[in-house]
Amino acid sequence: VDTTAYMGAQAILARATFDSILPARPTPGGEDVRAGAGGAMFAAMRRELRHAWRPALAAAAAAAAAAAAKGPTKSESRSWLARTQGTASNGGGIADFVQCMQPACASIYVVGGARPSCPEDLRGDQLKFVGSGFAHGDGRSLVTAAHLLEGRTPESTLLAARFGDGAWCLAEVWGTSVAADVAVLRLARDGGPALKLLYPARAPPRQGDWVAVYGATQHGAEPVGTVDIVSHPRQAFHGAVKDACNAPTYLLQLALLTLPGVSGSAVVDVHGSVVGMMTKKFEELGLALPAAHVAAVVRRIEAGERGADWQPPLLGVRMSVAPKYPACKPGSPGGGLVVCTVDCGSAAEKAGLRVDDEVLLIDGAAVRSMLDIREALFLAEGTTVRVVVRRREKDIVLAIPLVG
Repeated sequence: VDTTAYMGAQAILARATFDSILPARPTPGGEDVRAGAGGAMFAAMRRELRHAWRPALAAAAAAAAAAAAKGPTKSESRSWLARTQGTASNGGGIADFVQCMQPACASIYVVGGARPSCPEDLRGDQLKFVGSGFAHGDGRSLVTAAHLLEGRTPESTLLAARFGDGAWCLAEVWGTSVAADVAVLRLARDGGPALKLLYPARAPPRQGDWVAVYGATQHGAEPVGTVDIVSHPRQAFHGAVKDACNAPTYLLQLALLTLPGVSGSAVVDVHGSVVGMMTKKFEELGLALPAAHVAAVVRRIEAGERGADWQPPLLGVRMSVAPKYPACKPGSPGGGLVVCTVDCGSAAEKAGLRVDDEVLLIDGAAVRSMLDIREALFLAEGTTVRVVVRRREKDIVLAIPLVG
């Protein structure tokens, strides 16, 4: 972080804002009537910014330098660009970053009419655009959002994928999870470079991390790329917005403009790892499913029968949204949900879960809302989950089998 450069950027932004508020009104002589007042305002804003933000920016610069010393080097960050392109990256800038996503990202179309034998037989009047996706795994799997295929049966739906480099490929639905909003398509041939769903030894994105999205739009002839920051890595909504989102887990809230058609696009960080998949939007800004959620569901879809719809496991209980026993022991997580009912014959009942138990942890993750429970069940690796409950001021550990 360079303080002077940052202040210059802030000043440019301030001037751009001023320009948008007060449109240019040239005089007959060609001068801009904003020059006098605008210039003075511009200078005043810059002086104020310098004075108010200098200490904070200096501290931020020191913190950024320390973080950069521990993180990937520039050559390491560029190595992903080189691997994706097959050649050494000569720029490493945002343009290279977005362009290197193109061969692995696709526009998805439903194919109608006579079934073509190869992509070359496709006709324009056969294609109906539905959304975006990205190649995964061995390059023959395409990951996308399940809601794009709503109302279509996997057995009778033929799809076509047009990748960002212009290559076309026929595809069929391998499997879906409507509850998780994830679908896996199988390409008729190698779809080219694949994006990694999970990047080894990397944590989820942080608030403020830069990400890019490359995907198709409903009305544009060509895909578009957008770059901005993560507004919040674990967002939850309330009220009418919560009902509209109907999210299966916490969402990545992004500060980038989201256009109709980008659902199913990969959200990629500067190191080349997929950190999410676009699924919804809040007003004009994007919401994405976290990569861990998508990867867990993709593994289960690929391991299941072709054409099946994978359902997440259930505990067989209903819970209240507020803890019945707010008092917590020192060091305990607290704030859990209270069991209201336990389904007769369910795995939870057989494991010993009872009404009025307060659920504190599932597989080590704290439970403070229903989204925490959904997330833990989606990410569960084995056939059982380890649940810590509080019962009459005592903490009890239960092993509950997962039932779809």
